[in-house]
Amino acid sequence: MAILIIFLVSQNPAEARVSFCAVGDILLDRGIRKKIKQNSIDYPFENVGEFINKFDLAFCNLECPISARGASTGKIYCFRADTNFFAGIKNAGFNIFSMANNHTIDWGRKACMDTREIIEKHNLYAVGAGKDQKEARKPVIIRMNGLKFALFAYVGLPLKGLIWPASKPGPAQASIDDIITEIKKIREQVDFVVVSFHWGIEYQHKPMANQVEWAHKVIDAGADLVIGHHPHVLQSIEVYKNRFILYSLGNFVFDQHKLYQRQTGIFSCIFKKGRIDSASFYPVLLENFRPGFVKDTAFKLIKEKIEKISDGYNTIFLNGNNKIFLTDSTLSLNFKNPIKYSNIGDNKISIYNNLIEITDTSGNIIDTVLIEQEKEIKDCCFIKDSTFLHLFAIIGTIEEIRGDYLIQYYITDKKIIEEWLEKDCDYNPWKIVTADIDGDSILEICLGVYKKTVFHSDYTNGLFIYDWDRYCIHPKWFGAEFPISLLDFEFYDVDKDGIADLITLETENDSTKKIMTYQWFGSGLWGYRKLAENLSENWLSNVNIESFFQKK
Repeated sequence: MAILIIFLVSQNPAEARVSFCAVGDILLDRGIRKKIKQNSIDYPFENVGEFINKFDLAFCNLECPISARGASTGKIYCFRADTNFFAGIKNAGFNIFSMANNHTIDWGRKACMDTREIIEKHNLYAVGAGKDQKEARKPVIIRMNGLKFALFAYVGLPLKGLIWPASKPGPAQASIDDIITEIKKIREQVDFVVVSFHWGIEYQHKPMANQVEWAHKVIDAGADLVIGHHPHVLQSIEVYKNRFILYSLGNFVFDQHKLYQRQTGIFSCIFKKGRIDSASFYPVLLENFRPGFVKDTAFKLIKEKIEKISDGYNTIFLNGNNKIFLTDSTLSLNFKNPIKYSNIGDNKISIYNNLIEITDTSGNIIDTVLIEQEKEIKDCCFIKDSTFLHLFAIIGTIEEIRGDYLIQYYITDKKIIEEWLEKDCDYNPWKIVTADIDGDSILEICLGVYKKTVFHSDYTNGLFIYDWDRYCIHPKWFGAEFPISLLDFEFYDVDKDGIADLITLETENDSTKKIMTYQWFGSGLWGYRKLAENLSENWLSNVNIESFFQKK
């Protein structure tokens, strides 16, 4: 056995964390245009920009195209923002922009596409509009801090009787069945699915029956968070199957004057591996068309309103420090979500931190296996065929970063069976993935470990690779001769030849960071290409790996 080690000061899946916030409608035209010209491009966000910038991901509904081109479609409300206004919303910290609304096309198709281009030119995310419906409906995939998100955005079908042509630029619009299909298609590939809807009736505080129906259906299909906008007022917040539905977040930057149109808020949460923590609502009031945080009477009035309109939607609101914590009857601020999904036939396999579950198409539980008391699944991976799957899981003590042992389950459409358990290990596993590193069409099991070696008396992170014979794993490669200080690793098929290369994020002697590629040659991994250097990132998920090979 060739022995090569990779020592890792790693980014652990158990530590993956993404802070997220969402707001409602942002308009940069009409009365706001006047305010910007009288003051500055940052004027609308001066009271909230510092707060928004604290989040890794910040979502808004962009209620107008941003362009210097196009012609007005002649609607009674027809909006367009100047291109230089975009700097203000970017400075405020927003990086996800829903274009799926009834104003995206106000100044024609060119202005619509200009808006998407401006957003993407700044390396930000535009979702819910495109050159045709196929592009508009595509999810935006975001990889950040060890987590992977799929974001969808749609205009309700129909909204004000509008249907956009399938072959022309415009906002995304789809039937609920098509949306469910798209969610199921991506569900196994990401950690979280977020769905945004532009829907409902303007100035109504309660959702329509079809909003509730659609929200429940997308969550049943695998969505983890539903964000609504369009009514220009706050609507109910619901907790449904451990997921939050924000039926409408109201206005955020808008030139409407009535109190109920100006009462709004910021939703926030923390996404972690297998759960959503600290879901909160920050009451906000618009003054002079721009948002600002409130306290005392104004805070109380908004809290009373959101509580009243959410009555009957399984949500409990708890006072915090200038914010409201969102929970349900359990009063927990930690909502468990599956770490991974899969399916066998029509039945769904859900892997949670504390259990494995098989459910049928109606949501009925067919079989459940609980994880050992005071333990949880830290990370896991599948090897799957058409009739069953094998689950490889790292089990560890709750609150600990690393795991204690490995376990393999054999899962059919009806039963979860423990195949083997390896408790007598001293390598503290923390990350597990599958990859075909040698091109034999059989997946290897690749394990991040933390242990002492013959070359290093201190505990150090390393990479072990195992062969799998359909029943058990066997050592293939344990490295020990060429130490490299590495923060993160993934496997990627660089040459599209069916062989996965190891991609590493490493620390140089001077503490700068680089990305390297390693290939399997006969009996070991050998470095052959430096992809990038002088980086500031700590996670490979924050780097667009594909871009390096597209330039090749």
